Amino acid sequence: PEALIEAIEAAGEVDIIAGPSGYGVPVTFNQDIVDPYRFALEVLLLTREEDLKGGVELGELGIRVYEAITKVVVELWHRKLPVCYIPSCILLPTIPPHRKVNKLDMGTADKMAIAVLGVFDQSTRCDIEYGEVSFILVELGFGYNAAIAVSQGRIIDSLGGTLVQTGFLTMGPIDGEIAVMGREWIRSDVFHGGVADICGTLSMDDALSRYEQGEEPYVLAVESMLESIEKSVRSLTSSIENPREILLSGRNSRHPKFRKLVQERLSGIAPVRILG
Repeated sequence: PEALIEAIEAAGEVDIIAGPSGYGVPVTFNQDIVDPYRFALEVLLLTREEDLKGGVELGELGIRVYEAITKVVVELWHRKLPVCYIPSCILLPTIPPHRKVNKLDMGTADKMAIAVLGVFDQSTRCDIEYGEVSFILVELGFGYNAAIAVSQGRIIDSLGGTLVQTGFLTMGPIDGEIAVMGREWIRSDVFHGGVADICGTLSMDDALSRYEQGEEPYVLAVESMLESIEKSVRSLTSSIENPREILLSGRNSRHPKFRKLVQERLSGIAPVRILG
């Protein structure tokens, strides 16, 4: 975590830092944490120590991210920096309880924070009050895709990365019958089953190039991901009927070819633009 810590300290004195908050917590300050390692692993990341160690030993890419977040949280605590940890979408009172039934991942804390940035962005760009802000955020991450509905400047509904089918790494939501047939699942399974596994590549460039050439299983995988993104956005229009726009964010939103494919899918719902 040294590079991140050094960058934070290089920024100089600040009032508050929002720490990497994973699946979120009610606002929690650094000085109130007793055991930062357990707090990061078990509370923020909902992960057991044996799952972390096992995933690292297997070389799981997604688990390496969990390991890095844990190290950062511990180091921030040791340095007594003014850090607070923030909620994820499911913890927000602005999302009605009936939309949270049988759900856990409605968007991690970082995705919630991006939606808040989207509120500021649209308000500033369109010269409107926060209460007039309306959009659906589509986060196109390396591992997961997610969608968050914002109405009157508030997050009112959302689908987290494990609730949007076929991300680049993740399988997304699975049929309950498949879950019981599988009998045993491990933490790192959420990082599998997506485009990367179907196509056998961690390169978006490679997957899209061969998709454009009409090769299978690249067409199957990419079409599954694109359609799931569209379906997720359309499902949120039951909560927000006429969003002002659709905002794209995340690592894969910066990939020109993939962004164009997503924009073509979503432009019939609302104007599409990149956040920032």
